[in-house]
Amino acid sequence: MKLNHKYLILILIIYSLFSIYLNIQYYAFYTKILNPLFWTIMIFYLLINHMHLYRYNHHQKDSLLISLFSIVLYFSLGWLFSFNISPFKHDLVIILRNFFIYIWPYLGIELVRFYIITTNGNHKYIILYITLLTISLALNYHTISIIKSDKEALFQYGLSTVLIIISNYTLLSYLAKHGISTIIPVLMAKMAYFMMPILPNLDWFTLGALGLFIPIIIYVLFSYKFPKERSFKQKEKMNINSLVILSFAFIIVCFMLGLFKYKAISILSNSMTPLFSRGDVVIYQKQNDEDYQNLSPGDIIAFRVSNKYIVHRIDEVLTSGDLPCFVTKGDDNNVVDAHIVTPEEIIGVYQFHIKYWGYPSIWLYEYLHS
Repeated sequence: MKLNHKYLILILIIYSLFSIYLNIQYYAFYTKILNPLFWTIMIFYLLINHMHLYRYNHHQKDSLLISLFSIVLYFSLGWLFSFNISPFKHDLVIILRNFFIYIWPYLGIELVRFYIITTNGNHKYIILYITLLTISLALNYHTISIIKSDKEALFQYGLSTVLIIISNYTLLSYLAKHGISTIIPVLMAKMAYFMMPILPNLDWFTLGALGLFIPIIIYVLFSYKFPKERSFKQKEKMNINSLVILSFAFIIVCFMLGLFKYKAISILSNSMTPLFSRGDVVIYQKQNDEDYQNLSPGDIIAFRVSNKYIVHRIDEVLTSGDLPCFVTKGDDNNVVDAHIVTPEEIIGVYQFHIKYWGYPSIWLYEYLHS
């Protein structure tokens, strides 16, 4: 029996609404039994009735190469940020269990997405509906319900998880519109995450930046291939514009991730007035292990104490054993800081500042901690 795509969308909408409730109230049952079972039925239905849609085309090689590039890029970041032991066990039974619970549903989502979009490729509203629907199906409402009262945790989850799902699923719908099945690339990425014995130790911000940047790269690369109807000049202009935007985005992301020699920090107080004030962005140069030996009174350093970042001037250098310690003071403060800064707490030396650019991050920080 073949279902019209409208009935299939209706089934997905109903299931999505029920899954929100079940995910929150009966998380274990929903995750381990119901969700994999539902997608098993969908997978077998689509493969039995619409197997011809998932045939190989000339773009599949490109999608596989890009998926491999994404996996290599993700794991390469471990050399910059360090690795952690994978939390997943790698016994055969555990691997099959994780595949059924965590990967199998994504296979079903991609099969459904590809079927509905390829059979209705010219209907932009259907593409929009199925994109939003698959995003909803991929979200973990159980986690959201737990952290909903914690603004900071909710923001971090939104950036490191929800933003990645939105950007990736939008890209997957775009590729499906052009007849590219992403089933195998998605399986490759998911399997790599669960199968590798070590995983990059990335914080929530790095995950969010990476999850946003990689889909942009893939979109730009494939946008060169699809628009055959454009003239050569139009294509050339589009390629140049895309290259400029991509290069700029790459530089910004690398800077924000701290991959360059310089980093930025927003100033929360007026302790260093008149040099710089609340709302300014300070650019500091990262320090090597031995650079602290060159510091002297008058230098302005950025340091971290109890998860708090401070940018103050060195008032005095003390000696504690073989290592120097630093007495610091804000230019607008009447007394020196109570905490004596040690070399391992220093993260950089002040270079220059930009007026007012830090206010958006300050407002966000104060909202999340209010």
